[in-house]
Amino acid sequence: MSLLDSWNSPKYVLAPMVDGSELAWRMLGRKYGVQLTFTPMINSTAFLINMKYRRSCLQFASEDRPLIVQVRMSEKNYYFRFKFCANSPDTFVRCAKLVQPFCDAVDLNLGCPQGIAKRGHYGAFLQDEWNSLKEIVSRASLELNVPVTCKIRIFSDVERTVQYAKLLEAAGASMLTVHGRTREMKGQKTGLADWNQIRAVKLDEHSEYRSLIGSSQSTKGIKEILQKMANHCSSCVRNSSTELPHPHWLCQPYERPITFSEQAKVEISMQAINGSDFYSVDSDVSAKKIMLMEQRRSRKASKKEVKLAKKLAIVEGKLICFICNKNRKSLNCARSVCRTCCQSESSLNSLTNTFCSFHHRQINNAILD
Repeated sequence: MSLLDSWNSPKYVLAPMVDGSELAWRMLGRKYGVQLTFTPMINSTAFLINMKYRRSCLQFASEDRPLIVQVRMSEKNYYFRFKFCANSPDTFVRCAKLVQPFCDAVDLNLGCPQGIAKRGHYGAFLQDEWNSLKEIVSRASLELNVPVTCKIRIFSDVERTVQYAKLLEAAGASMLTVHGRTREMKGQKTGLADWNQIRAVKLDEHSEYRSLIGSSQSTKGIKEILQKMANHCSSCVRNSSTELPHPHWLCQPYERPITFSEQAKVEISMQAINGSDFYSVDSDVSAKKIMLMEQRRSRKASKKEVKLAKKLAIVEGKLICFICNKNRKSLNCARSVCRTCCQSESSLNSLTNTFCSFHHRQINNAILD
């Protein structure tokens, strides 16, 4: 009997999500028929050394115990699985032993492609270290009282993905959750999942047929068993190829829109600078950012040119105050002199009777007399 059969074949599974698999969401899902849930990814080291982190992540407290008790006592056979990230067999096994009395399986996350997983060397960045994974899964399957499952991502090569899945199965994994994307397919490069690889990874144990073949005493009996196995597998294929309840154009998978290449972004930004026609694409945020950056650079360049022209004018004497012949004259002064001369009493006879609004100085005829 397979692991799912022992759980009465749950059909409605609440997949693990970042910031979306906490207690409140799991309870809401179970209220509407979810039969199998995951916790968010838990850091095994912090789980061991920090009690507050353990309670906040797993909600392993009084508010979580009704959930566990209700799961075990429910007639619908709801199940709950803890999911860990780890790169050490000792750490993973120690953490799993702490939670195994309160869950139905322990899941090793080998599918996280985030940058923190790369820095911590866990998740999808362990999929190349098959010896370490074999040791982790085999030790956990031997020392734990609950099944061990794995969440994995695929390789670009189908054969390598199948070998990867068989390795984990041979090490003791009771079930595999396959994400049909490589670890590089994330963010803007998410793309569509490869369902062909998921279909290839699917492992049918058929343990009942193995035992029957082993106990068979004649070739006729073996042929009958093989025929039963062929009929069983063909029925599975027929069931998997049934028509969907909705037309295919109503349930297409999400595909991220295609963005411009880097060369196209540079060409668009150069067109915007040169004043040529520019076609704006709302979804292409990166192209807009490049355009704004180029506009800022052009404004800075024009400001530098103005400053340089002023410096040259000062050097040539065009912006020197004609009274003191020392300071630079103010461009905003109505008398075209520097601030010191504009406000000085000694330079009044050299100035006309004008009001300088910039320097706030009024020359009266009485003073001139």
